[in-house]
Amino acid sequence: MDILHRRDAKFCVSVNGHEIPYYPDRSEEYNDLQKALKYCTAKGYDNILLMGCGGLREDHFIANLSILAMYSEEMHLTMLTEHGVLNVLRDTSTFRSLPGMQVSVFARSPHTKLTFSGLKYPVNDRSFNWLWEGSLNEAVDDEFVVEASDGEPVIIYRVIYS
Repeated sequence: MDILHRRDAKFCVSVNGHEIPYYPDRSEEYNDLQKALKYCTAKGYDNILLMGCGGLREDHFIANLSILAMYSEEMHLTMLTEHGVLNVLRDTSTFRSLPGMQVSVFARSPHTKLTFSGLKYPVNDRSFNWLWEGSLNEAVDDEFVVEASDGEPVIIYRVIYS
């Protein structure tokens, strides 16, 4: 089901022959991703696939990763990029993979204790002080598990296009 309903739209714009509803929000306090997620939250949507969130600049992308983590308390978000997929977990999650798939795990808080299984470089109850410490891992099977100890957001990145 399409999450955007025309009856809520101010008007529709046509892109390549497809009508797309337009929902104006002129506030300067939030970026476009935040505006879209605020709309989805207000409508009760809680499982969202995000595409086109790179912002064509690294600072936009980093800001959008922060927004992904922030809204992960309220909804399940998956961000599809040009080369992979990002998810946020706050406890224990199992992810589908393929043997050899590149995986990175980024913990926001140095107090979060992480455990990885099903990855080439397993981790057991370890905290990372820097974002890079959980990067450049590799799946060894068709799934892997990441456990986080404290409910803080942890971003998982899986390379799906190389």
